[in-house]
Amino acid sequence: FSKARYLKMASFVDFCHSLETFDLEGAGSEIHVVIGNESGDLDSVACALVCAYILSKSADTPVVPCVAGSSQLIQRDAIFLLDQIGIGRSCVRSLGEIPINQFENVKVTLVDHHTLDTPLQVDNCQLVQVIDHHSNPPEYPPGTETVITSVGSCSSLLVGQYKEEVEFDDAMATLLLGAILVDTLNLKSERSTEVDASAVKDLSEISGADRADLFASVMQQRFGRHGDDIAVLLRRDLKQEVWNKFRILFSTVTCDFKELVYEEDFVGHLEVLLGQEGGAMAVILFASLDKDGSVDRSIALYQPPSTRETARDIAETAAAYLEYKCEAIRIGESPDDIIILSTQSGYTRKLVLPLVMESLERPTDEGPNLDSYAIVSLSQFGRTPQDEEPQGQEEEPQGQDEEEEEPQGQDEEPQGQEEEEEKPQGQDEQPQGQDEEPQGQDEEPQGQDEEPQGQDEEEEEPQGQDEEEEE
Repeated sequence: FSKARYLKMASFVDFCHSLETFDLEGAGSEIHVVIGNESGDLDSVACALVCAYILSKSADTPVVPCVAGSSQLIQRDAIFLLDQIGIGRSCVRSLGEIPINQFENVKVTLVDHHTLDTPLQVDNCQLVQVIDHHSNPPEYPPGTETVITSVGSCSSLLVGQYKEEVEFDDAMATLLLGAILVDTLNLKSERSTEVDASAVKDLSEISGADRADLFASVMQQRFGRHGDDIAVLLRRDLKQEVWNKFRILFSTVTCDFKELVYEEDFVGHLEVLLGQEGGAMAVILFASLDKDGSVDRSIALYQPPSTRETARDIAETAAAYLEYKCEAIRIGESPDDIIILSTQSGYTRKLVLPLVMESLERPTDEGPNLDSYAIVSLSQFGRTPQDEEPQGQEEEPQGQDEEEEEPQGQDEEPQGQEEEEEKPQGQDEQPQGQDEEPQGQDEEPQGQDEEPQGQDEEEEEPQGQDEEEEE
């Protein structure tokens, strides 16, 4: 196959240029796809391109990089840095553009994520390799090579995996370096590890780029609206999870929430997105760049009125849980019932998403109930709302359940002990059955002696039933 032989000889930039015109229809019966995650961020795109190039050096079949999501939604910082090293965005395809069923054998490598997409769960696809920095991977088929370690950037793992086998040129080094700097906030993020620091050191020497300038320029492209439409921003980095048959949408938007939330048509765009995806709630994670280079984060939660009757107040439940669990501060609510929280810079979607899903799993089978949830579930973490008194609330249901077979006793005891205004009624009624009870009602210490009398009253059921009707 002449194209495959050419790719082995090409430089990294030439390899990427060849992908722009590569014809999959004439690729033969086998192909190897290297797939980045659906968000199309810089780390995912860099890993997909560099890994595909490295694998092509020893492959007998074409190796094609792609992203799991739409290639039209590749993040702005990825497009910017590709352009800086002389590569166009058209070299990155989406998985949907590759005719998987056309090939007899499809080898699959996953980078920057670890879950095999549904279109690839077919007989002609074979998962051969996974390189990822996210936790909790699933079980893989025997023989799958895995490099899964919790570090700041997947690009750091790629460098560690292949630096002894492959000579990285300046274009590869610049692309990977930019990805690591963004993901680790120039190695200042809490997620940054020694693996990331080692990769940055090696790549900086090869790239020759000024590390501070590279970081600043890429971050400027990563954050900010840049005139993009709301619908594009909401879909650019969108993930979905399912809870109790309800679909929860998580969208990461790299601008200040004030730039979007208070626009008149923002809720309209949310309604359209939820309708198209069948979502019950949208969680929008905003990230904006502060003047000192730090990242400000906030979360907006919106549940449309159409799902509040069936899914109850899941937005309020999730918001309350985030307030207690990650010390988020509620900024307020918009006129359209969008709940807005401010969080610490470290709470990215990787942390917030599982917390939201965890909050929905904790309540009862009836669905999330904020009242019972705030008292019971949050108390497990040593926190209870200040305005609630769990002891008093726990006594009331106990009093109702004590003696299901003695409704008269239950109704009469509260009247005698607690409701002073109804004492005259109790005094008029009870002499019919017992002459001694008025003394028990006048003297509260003798209230304990009334219980045997309550038991005697059960024998006079007709009188008791008539009394309840009179009451």
